[in-house]
Amino acid sequence: MRIFDLHCDTASKIYRKQSDFSDKDLQVNFQYLSEFDEYFQVFAMWVDAKKQKDNKKYVSDMIGYFSKEIKKHPDPRYLISIEGGEALENDVENVNYFFSKGVKIITPVWNYENLIGVPSCISDFGGISPFGRRVIERMNGLNMSVDLSHINLQGFFECVEIAERPIVTHSNSYAVCKNKRNITDEQFCIIKQKNGIIGINFYPYFLNNTDSATVKDIIKHIYHFLSLGGENNICIGSDFDGIDCFVKGFENIMGYNVLIEEMLKLNFLEEIIAKITYINCKNYMNDYIK
Repeated sequence: MRIFDLHCDTASKIYRKQSDFSDKDLQVNFQYLSEFDEYFQVFAMWVDAKKQKDNKKYVSDMIGYFSKEIKKHPDPRYLISIEGGEALENDVENVNYFFSKGVKIITPVWNYENLIGVPSCISDFGGISPFGRRVIERMNGLNMSVDLSHINLQGFFECVEIAERPIVTHSNSYAVCKNKRNITDEQFCIIKQKNGIIGINFYPYFLNNTDSATVKDIIKHIYHFLSLGGENNICIGSDFDGIDCFVKGFENIMGYNVLIEEMLKLNFLEEIIAKITYINCKNYMNDYIK
């Protein structure tokens, strides 16, 4: 089985706990990873800006801790993202700083308004700042991807006008589940038109607005995005190790068998399943993982 996941919070979790990637409490750990034929993972360096002051140093130290941990294990297949533009600390040169440390994706906002923009959980309104525009332009020059998960509607539409590589790493369909963290059909189609990718999030509240979900709820979002012509754009963005309730039978990455088996029962073509779980993301990320 081959999997490519656009977003997990595992690196952030082990850094907070000062544990390692063999921790059995993790939803993504190296014991599980060893069971797969191929497993690429984007590890998010998550910034909770209300819990520390020096966000640049915090994220830099997290990347250093992560890098030491990942080297303990054979054949690591991973990429690094930053979730929360607070790590840039109002200095566009920090985009280059983190790029030099291997960061390929930045999510400009998390759940707090910052110097770049406003998250969807606060308001639909409030676009990106002049600083945010400079950040995206600098990311364009470095061929980095701008992750528009979390950003509000106005910010989204302003970002996609500038960003050369806009993506949505861990959000679902608003048409299926009316949660502000999800994206509208219009947003999906814009990402598709720009040859971007969208990762399906496994958090039950983003699947059906409750704390309980099944793999059929995941598939509803996949079906809807497929109906919009997204065969080559739908990916996985699990949000594992960043969520506190789970899809039934999918409490960690070993649950991919449950998802794939259900898709086969529903007569999904194996080619489509392979695209969603691996190929689409691998094709998009090829420039980053050579």
